[in-house]
Amino acid sequence: MTTPATIYARFSSLEQIKGNTLKRQFELCERIARQHQWELAEDRRLSDQGRSAFSGANRKPGGAFHDFEQKAAAGHFMNGHVLIVERIDRISRQGWEEVLPLLTKLTSQ
Repeated sequence: MTTPATIYARFSSLEQIKGNTLKRQFELCERIARQHQWELAEDRRLSDQGRSAFSGANRKPGGAFHDFEQKAAAGHFMNGHVLIVERIDRISRQGWEEVLPLLTKLTSQ
């Protein structure tokens, strides 16, 4: 059985929608998933468009990452799951003081 994976992509400025930032992030993450033979599904391709990780807007209600965090906290991924991001700053740019508890929470469920 392969491990299910979720891809998360994000950008802060709605101006960036004109570029290829989401496409680039999704393609890289899909390649990583294929290399590791992780199971992808269309409903596990999450993105926050125009939501800052510096301010934490992507972790607030209404954000796709917020919903992922809530599912993790509820034990939805207890049987094994992988979160794939282009870089750690896709989920937070708030410094290690914020990121460490988040990663601890996500990996302890």
